[in-house]
Amino acid sequence: MIVQEGRLIPFVEYLERARPQRERPVIWHSRDIWAAANEHGGHARGSVALTRDSAADKTAIAPGLSLTAQIVEPGTHAPVHSHSFWHLYFVQRGEGHIAIDSERDLQSLHTGDWLFVPAWCVHAIDNRAGTVPLELIVLQNLPQNAALGNLARADQDKPIQLTYSAS
Repeated sequence: MIVQEGRLIPFVEYLERARPQRERPVIWHSRDIWAAANEHGGHARGSVALTRDSAADKTAIAPGLSLTAQIVEPGTHAPVHSHSFWHLYFVQRGEGHIAIDSERDLQSLHTGDWLFVPAWCVHAIDNRAGTVPLELIVLQNLPQNAALGNLARADQDKPIQLTYSAS
C-alpha cells in the first residue's frame, strides 16, 4: 500500500471545511418509484434505491440511511440471510410473510404493517403463497455501515462475506 504525505491546515480552515453543506429538498413521486421498481424486476435484495445526487453520499436518502422500494413477486422469496445493518420495513401493498431465525418461523405481513429487523437478525421476505406482488419500503442504515468499512452479509449456512471492509 502506498502511504501518502499528510497535510496541515489551520484549525479555522478545518472548521470551515467541516461545515455541513446546505441540503436541498428532494421529492420522489410514487408513480415513478413503483414504475422503476417494476421495470427492474422483483429482485430478492431490493428493486430500486431512492438517492439524492446533491448529497455528499449519493447512496443515502439522509445521512447514513438508505431507502429502497422492493417488490417481491408472487411465488418468490428471498434467501434466508443476515447482515451488519438493520431494516425498517413498511408494507406498502400486498400480503406475505417474513421468516425470522429460520424458514419455519413465518410472521404474516399485511398492507400498512411496519417491521424492524435488527442487524444480524436472520430473516427472509416470503411471497410464495401470494397472488399479488408484495411492495415494501425499506429504510436501512446500510450507507453508515459502508462508510465505516463494516458492510457484511451472511447467507444461510455460509460464512460472513465482507462487501466493504476497512482493509
